[in-house]
Amino acid sequence: MNAVRARRVDGVSSGKRNVYLLGFMAAGKTTVGRTLSRELGYEFIDVDEVIEQRVGRSIREIFREHGESYFRQLEKQLIAEISTRDGVVVALGGGSYVDEENRRIALATGTCVFLDTPLDLIRSRLKDHDTRPLARGPDELGNLLNSRLPSYLQADLRVSGKGTPEETVVAILAELRRSGRIR
Repeated sequence: MNAVRARRVDGVSSGKRNVYLLGFMAAGKTTVGRTLSRELGYEFIDVDEVIEQRVGRSIREIFREHGESYFRQLEKQLIAEISTRDGVVVALGGGSYVDEENRRIALATGTCVFLDTPLDLIRSRLKDHDTRPLARGPDELGNLLNSRLPSYLQADLRVSGKGTPEETVVAILAELRRSGRIR
């Protein structure tokens, strides 16, 4: 972690105010986002966590009791709300960026970073967890990732999610600097 700390960022230099982390479930968005927000001196918001807090139910329960479309509406409202703020690192849900309006809002109000995490690593991270409502069988997981990939590839930046969270944060900061988004 000291390597990341030594590279503390001076701030965003473009008109884009927030950093949106996107990618498939278990890509590392929340873990990486918490560390990245500290390095940037930004607030951290996990969209799924906020929805769970507001509704008082887990994402899985929301899907089961109200359906995916209800969840996606809550997600869309929250993303629109967050987009009015400055200095936030946002961990989007795995399907958030597939929605055209969410993608447009995120691209207009921040830098979108795709955490490109290999499917085999995602599968190993999900192996002992059944909290993801759309994590069904291994074939369905690959099909879902493939269906979302064209949307993910519309992000401003693409960073490998294969390394440790600290390595991923260092890579994101390097890409943000290289692209002129931070000093």
